[in-house]
Amino acid sequence: MQRKMLKILMALCLVLCLAPAALAEPKNVVKIDVGGKNDDNADYAIEDNRIILRKRDTVFYELTGTTDKKISIWGSNNSADVDQAFYIRAKNVTLNGGIQVENSPVKMVLEVPEGTQNTIKKITANDLTVKGSGTLNAQTMSVTQKTSYMPSALHIQDTTIIVRNPANTSGEWNGPCVLSGTANVTYIGGGTYASLQVGVKNNDTTHSLTLKDSARLYCLQDSDSPASSSVSGLELFNNAPLVLQDNSYLEAKGKPSSGEYVGCGIATNSSIRVTDNAEIKAAAQSVAIDAGGAVTISGGKVTANSTGSNGIYSGKTIAISNGATVEAAGYLPALFAQSGVEISSSRVDASATNDVAIFSRGAVNIKNSVVKTQTPDGNDGILSRKARSISGSWIETSGEESYAGGIQNSVLFNGDAGKVIGDAQLPADAEIAKGRTLLIPKGASLRVGSGKKLVNNGLVTVEGNFANAGGTSICNSHFGGTADCQAPAICSLCGVSYGTKNPNNHVNLTHVDAKAATAESAGNIEYWHCEKCGKYYSDAKAAHEITLEQTVIEKLPGKEAINNLPKTGDDSRVALWLLLLAVSGGVLLKNLADRRKNAD
Repeated sequence: MQRKMLKILMALCLVLCLAPAALAEPKNVVKIDVGGKNDDNADYAIEDNRIILRKRDTVFYELTGTTDKKISIWGSNNSADVDQAFYIRAKNVTLNGGIQVENSPVKMVLEVPEGTQNTIKKITANDLTVKGSGTLNAQTMSVTQKTSYMPSALHIQDTTIIVRNPANTSGEWNGPCVLSGTANVTYIGGGTYASLQVGVKNNDTTHSLTLKDSARLYCLQDSDSPASSSVSGLELFNNAPLVLQDNSYLEAKGKPSSGEYVGCGIATNSSIRVTDNAEIKAAAQSVAIDAGGAVTISGGKVTANSTGSNGIYSGKTIAISNGATVEAAGYLPALFAQSGVEISSSRVDASATNDVAIFSRGAVNIKNSVVKTQTPDGNDGILSRKARSISGSWIETSGEESYAGGIQNSVLFNGDAGKVIGDAQLPADAEIAKGRTLLIPKGASLRVGSGKKLVNNGLVTVEGNFANAGGTSICNSHFGGTADCQAPAICSLCGVSYGTKNPNNHVNLTHVDAKAATAESAGNIEYWHCEKCGKYYSDAKAAHEITLEQTVIEKLPGKEAINNLPKTGDDSRVALWLLLLAVSGGVLLKNLADRRKNAD
């Protein structure tokens, strides 16, 4: 037990030793009204043209008021002072002269308290932390210092920051840059350079940009008027990767160009990774998302629109998985990867106005996904220089691709005509659009599994098998089934009754043979009876309806009934004689009349 406890303690010590040291905030608060009169003390000095902050680590400077003076700070050329920082709290302050580093590398912690509105024209540091849920407006906020013994870094937590770059400038971040919490940062370009550049400092392998939690970053342009050269939204250099995770969001927009070179939405020579529920939205005249490395989208959503090039380009691979949603459009292929495209358990909508929609010089593999492509006439929706493999997917193209046996257990639409291939299971929610047809041929099947939904607004023909296997089918265009005399038809897709009853369709018509009546029992005529509606018919086609009473033949009278007649003697002869007498009397009377007539 002692050995076990010792091992645990040693492990904890190791973790603590390796964990980054948190900055210990000073408790001594020095309040400065930046618009106040000149002053000179051990903590700061207010001069005619500047305000000097003198102490690192030991003082939390709380700034209020308005001034055109600059705040001057000095770092240290001593590597032993690398962790010493200036602590500044902005409480509704306006610094038109900004906070400027006079020399040496500087570490700065800038707090922007909740509910405050602040304007600081210029903010620079070698290592910069901005925190607090207030608002900060600036013209320049950069991490630009270069030194061998103080690594560059940026961390923005919760703060809302709006930076409007002056003309001929760009925001610049170096080192590991992290936006976290509810950080909401907007860079608006000045029209000549990218709104934000990350990793400009050469010979530094620490550059990166990470968005996590619910952080948001916007790299936008001052206007939609064309620039004379390339102006991108966000640029990353020196192998700086871009990572989005959790519920973070990044939007970047390149500026149109009237010249030969045009800007991208996002451009990096490294990799891009999107995970969880993170989202990227990029637009440009050139490539909307341009990556020299791999583009990995594992969950989340990416929207990329280019008017003159690719939606998403990768110098290596594009991998889309884990329920991701990608909407890409371009003049050239919406998705273009040099080494391969992998789409798994995701949804992709790709369109190109002058080329194929999805292209790779490597292989294209699609599994358990919904992929829709739109291309001009004569162009494939999905094209690769190597193999194309599609399985368990729903594919819509505007071309006439068959994929030459490279597709199995899937649904393939060429234009408005769709066909189920093999035993397909709906990979995700899907729709049969109005005007489209889907054939499930003999030997093929389509299942809607648990949690999936199929909406039919077109026409489905089922020759094979269709089944709702725990899923949901919604029909706005019902088909199949047969209406009868009791109930409307049942839709073969969604299982809902539709239309009206058919009173002439008696599917359970029972024939009853004629039966002669006897003295002991009644008989019946030949007739037909519908067990569903309960009606009776005299013919097999159910054209002539009768009642049940009309089918019955009453019993014949028996000997007992005859014997029960009244007994009054034999009257048969008396009746005969009376009849003869009447006839004779009539003849006699006629003869007498004839004689009187002749006598007259």
